[in-house]
Amino acid sequence: MHLRFFFLSLTLLLPWLSSGQAYATYIHSANNIGPTNTQYVNAAGIDSAIMRPPNKYNWAKFALPVALTGYGYLSLKVQYLQNWDNQVRKAVMGTTHTKIDDYIIYTPLLADIGLSLGGYASAHKIRDKAALYMMSTALNAAMVYPVKKLTTRLRPDESDLKSFPSGHTSNAFVAAEYFWQEYKGRSRWLAASGYVIAATTGYLRMHNDRHWFSDVIAGAGIGMLSTKLVFALYPSLQKIVFPSSSGLGVTPIVSGPYYGVFLTYNWH
Repeated sequence: MHLRFFFLSLTLLLPWLSSGQAYATYIHSANNIGPTNTQYVNAAGIDSAIMRPPNKYNWAKFALPVALTGYGYLSLKVQYLQNWDNQVRKAVMGTTHTKIDDYIIYTPLLADIGLSLGGYASAHKIRDKAALYMMSTALNAAMVYPVKKLTTRLRPDESDLKSFPSGHTSNAFVAAEYFWQEYKGRSRWLAASGYVIAATTGYLRMHNDRHWFSDVIAGAGIGMLSTKLVFALYPSLQKIVFPSSSGLGVTPIVSGPYYGVFLTYNWH
């Protein structure tokens, strides 16, 4: 019960502890240029004090995902953290298992699609959101699946040697961070709801005896980190993905452990 309360509390705090800044267009008044006439307006036309211009991205927001990822890697060598993994396993492992964690990781993405179709504006256009999500997922896959093969950590249920880090959890936190970045300018409570899904996914991976606590923590950190990196670098990447003039466009495509690229060529 205490651990469940801990996960719930952490879920509610995560967005505020690690809130990357939304992108915005920096606008000056044509007649009176000065601090009092400066505003930030996102792609949806939403004026918000929390938004910053692209060149003012708050890189300190990477501290939490880096710390979570670092904790996971330390657990591979530090016996104390491995002992804690065993204690958490005894506390949360269930006698019956569920497969709902295979599906709820997509809930924030489905919610985003529904909101977009319903006309509820977010920080980016649909085309850009598709690119942001796919690139975040691709980077996450590159940071997770090779590590599974290199670390060869035994799962708690001893089914294979691909326990570290948790791929389900990392994908869930990609979706959660993506949802947060897109909707925090409209409603922080709505935007934070994705983290509830992500934390639930991580908890169920332990409940189903598929992952250690440190696997889940590392997965959460990697998922958040990959998405934050993509959002931070997107103003530059956008010129490659969606060239405004003639040229080649490259869009990553990810489906589970498989990934590739979609090439487009524009000409006039």
